[in-house]
Amino acid sequence: MSILALTLALSGLAVAQSLTPAPVSTVDLSERPVASNPGPQSQLRLGDALYTGHFRVNDETGLMTGELEIRWDNGSRFQGRLVDGKRQGQGRFTWPDGQYYDGDWRDNQATGQGVIQYANGDRYTGLVRDGVPDGEGEKRYAPRGERYEGSWRAGLREGEGRFTWASGQSYTGRWQADEPEGEGLLNYPNGDSYRG
Repeated sequence: MSILALTLALSGLAVAQSLTPAPVSTVDLSERPVASNPGPQSQLRLGDALYTGHFRVNDETGLMTGELEIRWDNGSRFQGRLVDGKRQGQGRFTWPDGQYYDGDWRDNQATGQGVIQYANGDRYTGLVRDGVPDGEGEKRYAPRGERYEGSWRAGLREGEGRFTWASGQSYTGRWQADEPEGEGLLNYPNGDSYRG
């Protein structure tokens, strides 16, 4: 296989440089066997990226499978597993500004249980879908010392949750579009509370 054919087959990996990777078609990986020993340590330079690790290139499709690290010239980096050219299983993607996602990948998308460490110091731990908080999780806001624990949808606080300020004051109730919605419970640091 030529380097040009391999470059074209791997072009889908370039989307890893964006904060929200482009959608990809779903592949039923259960029908494709994956070698338990993907091959010897290899290094390959393609375009603006250096691929290093234990991987194999499928002669027919030109797609990589294996454990590897990809370093882009802009400072982005992925460490984890590729299956047929897609990030799959556990992996870590780091952006040039220091932000990273460490967790589950499915069909080239950050989806499942994971940690998002933001460049500003904020940290989210919980369920992620397509690279943003979605499901149950906790976000700690730095340097303010605040935190939210509860439900998320498409990166916004949505559903039941509790927001706690650095002072110890907290609000527990429903959230919609990142804002408190309807009746909730406000607890004050001195022990007083208000429901409304």
